[in-house]
Amino acid sequence: SIMNSTGDSDQVHQAVLRIPFKDARHAEIACTSLSVDPEPPRSFVTKTIRADGSLVVVTFTSGQVRKLRVAINSFFDFATLVIGTIDRFDLVPDQ
Repeated sequence: SIMNSTGDSDQVHQAVLRIPFKDARHAEIACTSLSVDPEPPRSFVTKTIRADGSLVVVTFTSGQVRKLRVAINSFFDFATLVIGTIDRFDLVPDQ
């Protein structure tokens, strides 16, 4: 890789998270909730999120590994809140 003047690599780094849920309905709820928090433009990170059956698939892309790590850590904080809320307030009985 080539380093630029700021010491960052010209490489593009990517992380893909696959988060399992109890069922597709919970994955859709989580995907919708997590999609309302876009990455700020100054973060230099792009994030895509989609439901795939009972999984939520999140892809982070950045030219800076440090920015990628910060975005993933922030996402996990938000995802933990969403998962806890689904567990606490989902009133549909298990089938």
